[in-house]
Amino acid sequence: MATNSFGEGLFKVGNFVSCKTCFEERISGEVMAYDPVSKFLVLKMPSVNGERKNTHDIRIVNLNAAKDPQVEKVASEPPPRLPRLNIQKLNKRAEEAINAKQMHFRLLQDGITTEAQNLFHTINKTLPCKWQGAVIVVNDDVKVLPPYGTENCQGKESAVVHIKKIVEKFHKDQAASST
Repeated sequence: MATNSFGEGLFKVGNFVSCKTCFEERISGEVMAYDPVSKFLVLKMPSVNGERKNTHDIRIVNLNAAKDPQVEKVASEPPPRLPRLNIQKLNKRAEEAINAKQMHFRLLQDGITTEAQNLFHTINKTLPCKWQGAVIVVNDDVKVLPPYGTENCQGKESAVVHIKKIVEKFHKDQAASST
């Protein structure tokens, strides 16, 4: 790979820089971050998908494999302050993720197949449901029993018809994705 001596000041946040990649492609963009230890540069570039306004592509560049750096524009203002993090919200999201993984693990221990769990998540996207042992209970109106086919749906007839359609589509999609 090409060796280079990129200057630390070249990659200040907010500067617009360009360089050539190992594929001889010249890229340019605004410096979002730079790590001098790993020599990784994060650039914000105009979106390749130009149809949507106010969108950008973020590109991570390994400067160990880049060459010919150039400053196209020096930042005129200091970078904006980073927003404060909502620690409570982050902790809540982490706790919810941990709980979801623990629930997934418990269900596997209880013999609930991954396919049944995926069906549960598919139904749960549109209707509230819960586990009652190995049975999926939808809206407290319909039960989907193992082995979780359309013939295993029980409950209020008006609601069962809708759940059967969801279960049937789920199994069709599963069969199509496995072929």
